[in-house]
Amino acid sequence: MTEIFVENNRVDVTADISALLTFALDDVKDFSSRQTTFSKTVVLPGTANNNRLFGNVFNTGSTNYYDAALNNTGYNFNAAKSAAVIIFQDNLQTFQGKLRLLTIVRNGKNIEYEVAMFGNLTALNVALEPSSITNTDGTTTNNSGYLENLDFSEYNHAYNETSVTGSWDNDCYKNGTLQSPLVPTYLAGAGYYYPLIDYGNYSSTAVHTAHTAVRVKRDWLLPTFRPALYVKEYIDKMFKAAGFSYTSSLFDTQRFKNLVVPCNTKLLYTKVTRILYAAETTTHTIIDSAHGDTHVTVPWDNRLAGAFTYSGGVFTYTGTGPLNIIFSWRLTGHNSVSAIPPSTSFTINIKHNGTSIKSRSFSPPPFSQVYGWDDNVSLVLSNGDTVQIDYDYSSGTSMLADIDAGCYMQLDSDVPQLVPIAYGQTVTLNDVIPRNIKQIDFLVSIVKLFNLYVWEDANNPTHIYIAPFVDYYSGDTGNSVDWTYKLNRDKTVTIKPMSELTANTYNFKMANDSDYYNDLYKKRFNQNYGDYIFNSQYEFSTDSQDCQLIFAGTPLVGYDSELKVYSTIFKRTGDDNTPTEEQTDSIIRILQTKKVTGLTASWDLYNMDGSATLLTGLTNYGYAGHFDDPDAPANDLNFGALQQLLFTLATGDLSNTQFNVYWSPYMAEITDKDSKLVTANFYLTPIDIYHLDFSKYIYVDGVLFRLNKIIDYNASTPTDCKVELLRVINTKY
Repeated sequence: MTEIFVENNRVDVTADISALLTFALDDVKDFSSRQTTFSKTVVLPGTANNNRLFGNVFNTGSTNYYDAALNNTGYNFNAAKSAAVIIFQDNLQTFQGKLRLLTIVRNGKNIEYEVAMFGNLTALNVALEPSSITNTDGTTTNNSGYLENLDFSEYNHAYNETSVTGSWDNDCYKNGTLQSPLVPTYLAGAGYYYPLIDYGNYSSTAVHTAHTAVRVKRDWLLPTFRPALYVKEYIDKMFKAAGFSYTSSLFDTQRFKNLVVPCNTKLLYTKVTRILYAAETTTHTIIDSAHGDTHVTVPWDNRLAGAFTYSGGVFTYTGTGPLNIIFSWRLTGHNSVSAIPPSTSFTINIKHNGTSIKSRSFSPPPFSQVYGWDDNVSLVLSNGDTVQIDYDYSSGTSMLADIDAGCYMQLDSDVPQLVPIAYGQTVTLNDVIPRNIKQIDFLVSIVKLFNLYVWEDANNPTHIYIAPFVDYYSGDTGNSVDWTYKLNRDKTVTIKPMSELTANTYNFKMANDSDYYNDLYKKRFNQNYGDYIFNSQYEFSTDSQDCQLIFAGTPLVGYDSELKVYSTIFKRTGDDNTPTEEQTDSIIRILQTKKVTGLTASWDLYNMDGSATLLTGLTNYGYAGHFDDPDAPANDLNFGALQQLLFTLATGDLSNTQFNVYWSPYMAEITDKDSKLVTANFYLTPIDIYHLDFSKYIYVDGVLFRLNKIIDYNASTPTDCKVELLRVINTKY
């Protein structure tokens, strides 16, 4: 007896219904793909009950209001959305997943619904894909499915040396409160992390010795430190937003929790409407005509001006523009004259590109007065424009004027702008997330990087299990199922030597990027930094297959006489004797973190304006790179060992790459000379399907196999079905 339930409602089925299901975990024909359960087209009759369940959608003139919070049945049925489906055979659940309505066939009064069913892993994929909403003006807005749609706002914090150095111990601000640490350092995986990455032009002691091609980068400016977010928290947030949960022992390991995705923009930006704020923190003299100070540009000692450069009171706009802004100010203080009666006044000029756009003069009474001016003016700002406030006194030696602490000038845009962040400004974490990266692409690249198997919980439609190939199968052959007597020996058995081997080479590839060291490495070795080429020694093909990530490799560099090794993402022009560095946007990266301590020589961290403001001296730094440890690596996040190191390595093991640890056993299985893919017909019962577990070995005639795929299992009429089995070469590697 076969029963089908859609959104917990029993569906009417005919006696001759055919529901052919394919169960799969892997596809050796496409070695980097993963599969899940799916069905061929199933035809359901148009009974009164079924018509009601599908909202009488057969009626071409029907319409309804859809509410996503309700079950997708009845008057709320939406053919653009999936519906939960469960199949029972002899009261045993043999399938759980989603149903999609494909076509309605109407022949007179006879109605049929053609539907397809797919496993919950496909439902997860669909949930992670971008979706959009239609705005009232007809435009569309992406409202989910991209990394930037995940909410990291609880980690917004001030940009300063405390946030940077504290993150190396996992001290992070959450909802405005410092967590010390957010979670223990040995757990990590949450919050933000500020790695030392050389983005170019941020070392205050970068020097070059002519003819030696030696650069020394010891001290650093704050802008080279930009917040990175943890890979595990990305995954946690995307699963939660999709309405799923997961279990993965790999994701709970220290190594995985140390993985971060760094900032990939050429500058660290924040989105604000106030693009400039400058204030005075102390009262000081502006005009002192007795000493010749008669034309003075106000020097601001407290500045939040990430979109501007500053020099001597003049702010130069570095954004693209044109930008409509409101220029506001508050100016107060005391002024006095020594002559009686006073014969002159001083003037405050608000200037744009050196020209006064608004002014006000003050004529003090004998001796002294308090002056004040609060006002604003509108203007359009373009790249390279300057703004400033000047105090001017035309003649005489009797004027003395000061400016009070708390005076300010500010520029506000009519729309939020992405501007380079300034010291002390709030870091909005969602503004530093790599843009337009699909959540599903991110997850698939993690699956490929670690050769993960992903499968559904048989009893919980929204729970997923994740494990690497090397951990998925038990090394105990006793953990197996004997299908010897289920084999239909009257039907054809096909045996393909070397499995489904169709390629000579398998390319494990990082994404290509054009920053200086990535480009240099590719030119030298004709492959991306971190790639690996596996040669199967298969003579009958010159083809290749690719396992491609969205992440680019990140070269590690160390300089002579320096103790620090760090990732580099910058462009460079000029020759070795006169190089010029520049910041650049980059492809998304993935790195391992570690706080490196005990440096024998200290280094200094300076504020945004260079060596003028020392923030702190340190003998440690926040490392992030493809090695787990830059001094003595034990594992490598790259697919393959490098053909050249860009720093001197004293010790360490370079063999524990992602390919060697997670992929080489799998490739050995499918490319071994004794590997065989056996396809035969087996009679499987509902009990077999109910207890189906791909991690258990299958015994047939004394030979051990891995179950690869069950094809066209009939969920309505007992019969045999086609099964793909991959011979086990080794149970342990």
